[in-house]
Amino acid sequence: MKIDNIRIHQAQFYEDAYLPHTVLLGSTNFGNFTYFIYCIGNVDVYAQDTITLYALPLGKGSYTSTFNSSVPASMLLASYIEVK
Repeated sequence: MKIDNIRIHQAQFYEDAYLPHTVLLGSTNFGNFTYFIYCIGNVDVYAQDTITLYALPLGKGSYTSTFNSSVPASMLLASYIEVK
């Protein structure tokens, strides 16, 4: 699937001996959809970047916002990221 104009809010790199990976938290420009994006290896994507994403859907999850409410998020496995 292809998703345009995802704004990245957080980017975290994990240095694992077996599988280093990056986890991104992003949403569409209007905040309608939130995504957890898993990337194998290190990617050059940072908070405040806007990307086009090609990915495979993995499932759904959620996180707790600063207002203590549950926010649903889709989990995706990135296959290609284009930084705008």
